[in-house]
Amino acid sequence: MAGSGYNSPMDAKTLLHQTGETYANLKSFTVETTSITEDGDDEARNRREQLGEAFFVFPDKVRIECMGRHGHAQVTNGIDLRHYSHFQKSYTKHAVTGVEMIPGSFWPDFPFAGDGTFLFSRIAESVADAESLREEVIEDEGEAVTCQVLSVKYELKRESGMLMSASPVIFWVDPQTHLLRKVKGDATFRVPARDETHTSRHTVSYRHAVMNQAIPPETFEFSPPIDAITARGGGIIQGHARFAGDKTKWIESSSSSDWAGDAYVERSNLRIRGVGITFERRIVFSEDQMEIRITERISGPDGNVEHDFVIAAGT
Repeated sequence: MAGSGYNSPMDAKTLLHQTGETYANLKSFTVETTSITEDGDDEARNRREQLGEAFFVFPDKVRIECMGRHGHAQVTNGIDLRHYSHFQKSYTKHAVTGVEMIPGSFWPDFPFAGDGTFLFSRIAESVADAESLREEVIEDEGEAVTCQVLSVKYELKRESGMLMSASPVIFWVDPQTHLLRKVKGDATFRVPARDETHTSRHTVSYRHAVMNQAIPPETFEFSPPIDAITARGGGIIQGHARFAGDKTKWIESSSSSDWAGDAYVERSNLRIRGVGITFERRIVFSEDQMEIRITERISGPDGNVEHDFVIAAGT
C-alpha cells in the first residue's frame, strides 16, 4: 500500500498485534456501540443507525443487545446460544460449537464489523497490508482520545458466502489501551437469485469500554418474551425493503414459520410508511385428528381482527 506521508508513531502491524493480544487476554469486557449501515444506490439510499451494548466474560460468555424495532439479542452462557429478534419475535436456541464461534468475534475472512462485533482478538490475522494513516481525536463523553487510524487490507482466503469483495477496513485504535474506538469498511455481496450486487458500508463506534471488571452472572441468562415464536428448524425468512418498479413505493417485511407447541405458526411483519402490520396464522389439529383448525389474526395500530376456520382433515 502506498505511503500516505504520515509519520506514524508505531508500525501499523505492530499495533494490530498488540491490539489483538489485548482482546485475547481479556478476562471480562463491556462496551456500548453505535452501528451505522448505509446501502442502496443513487436512486434509493438507506441509512440505519442502531445503539447497542455488549458483555464478555472469558472464555465464552457473551451478551449482545442491539436496540430498536430491528434489534436483537444474542446470549450465550458457554453452553447454549440464544437469539431473539425484536421485529420478527423469533427465538432460537442451540448448542455452542466452540470458542471461535462465539458471537461478537471479528473474522478476518469476512472483514467488516457488523452491529454486534466487539471482540477483535483475530484482528492481526491474514493481513495482506496495513498502513498508519493519521492520528485523530475522538470524543467520548467529554473525554478526548487520540487514536491512531489504520487502513488494513485482509487476504480473502475464500468467498465468504455471497461476499465478493471488501474494502480496506479502517480502524481507530487507542494506543494507550489497545482498544478500538471505531471501525469502518465496505463490503460488496452477490445476490444470485436476482443477478445483482449489493454494497454496504458499516461503521461501528465504541464507547464506555470497561476491561476486567466483575459482570453479574445473570447477564448471560435470557428468557424470551411470552409471544416469541420458537424456531427449531431454521424456519426464519427475513426480507428488508421491497420496492415497486419505479422505486417510489416500498414495504419493509419479514416472515417466520415454525412449530410453537402443538400449533404451526406462520407470521408476517410488514411496515408500510411507518405503519406496522402483523399477519399471523395458527394451524392446529383437533384431538381426534379429523379437523384442521386455523386462526388468522391481523394486528395493526387500531387493534386486532381475528377469523377462525375449520377444515375437515383428509383420511
